[in-house]
Amino acid sequence: MKRTTIAAASLAVAVLTATGCATPSSPSGNSDAAGEFAGRSMTFVGWGGAFQDAHRNAFIEPFAAMTSAKILDEAPTDYAKLRAQVDADTVMWDVVNVEPHIAVQGCTEGWLEPIDWDAMEGEYGFSRADILPQFVGECGAPDVFYAYQIAYNTNAFSEANHPTSWKEFFDVEAFPGKRGAYQNASGGLLEAALLADGVEEADLYPLDLDRAFAKLDTIRDELVFYKSGDEQLQLLSSGETPLTIGWNGRIQSGQLDGLPVAGEWNQHFQRYTQLVIPKGSKNADLAHAFLAFSLSPEPQAAITDFIAYAPVSISAASNVNSDMSPYLPSGPDVQPLGLPLDFNYYADHYGDVTNRLNEWLLG
Repeated sequence: MKRTTIAAASLAVAVLTATGCATPSSPSGNSDAAGEFAGRSMTFVGWGGAFQDAHRNAFIEPFAAMTSAKILDEAPTDYAKLRAQVDADTVMWDVVNVEPHIAVQGCTEGWLEPIDWDAMEGEYGFSRADILPQFVGECGAPDVFYAYQIAYNTNAFSEANHPTSWKEFFDVEAFPGKRGAYQNASGGLLEAALLADGVEEADLYPLDLDRAFAKLDTIRDELVFYKSGDEQLQLLSSGETPLTIGWNGRIQSGQLDGLPVAGEWNQHFQRYTQLVIPKGSKNADLAHAFLAFSLSPEPQAAITDFIAYAPVSISAASNVNSDMSPYLPSGPDVQPLGLPLDFNYYADHYGDVTNRLNEWLLG
């Protein structure tokens, strides 16, 4: 089985930036597909909020218009619900946006459909060669690049005086206030704790959990956990958590809405998402067509009109929204500041790390 690594994702960001001279091909309306899928319906499940809006505007609505299919969308992604649907043979979802380690785990354990890359080739302008091979999973199709970064409330901290490293993020005396963190084992908090405690970037994995949680103990009273991007942005913009581990697209969306929020690129965590098809989906053919469309250059470039997440299509890089370019994690000045999260580690240890985090939260 192929295993997609976030280190490869880092490489891909650099290549996408460097290949801006490529000319993307437009999705070609396939009349046979339009006829085949007319009147059909499928369900897309994403993370909600601005990210879901971006998917709806760049992928879902254009695909529905092209094929005459009806695309329902739900949020948020729920791994337990996904697994339960497959186990009970009552699959209601057809395409689900997940973290890469979930795509690997679901493939290994048999509750995700393998992606039929050959069947997708040529559909809607998609070419597998346009996606770097490091991103091509057995059961996961890459979606977008994004970043977890130090985010701050601009009423509490200024551009010249805010934490610029995870060590400073953990310094509650120099930078007072509550800290927001995603309640997810792979949400970057453990890596941030280890970096704040002096662990070198190259030595992060395997995670020293004892050391990470000991460091978290030092700011336990200052931590506030969020469970969605909308909640993250509300806590940050209101000042309840003037510092947070923020998702760069959500922070940028808040800035465009006039909220007092900003992000720091130094030591950001490089991430990407994947689209998967649950085992037993009754609309796997339609789901594959949707994946082919979503990965084609034009929709990949179009998503940057709606959120500051970078495309995974190489040839889409030359057509990204220029107004969004400063906010994308694929920029030549930004990408070298990032740290790759190792999703192979989480594919093997996600359950154990989740249990340890839950025990710490209860303790």
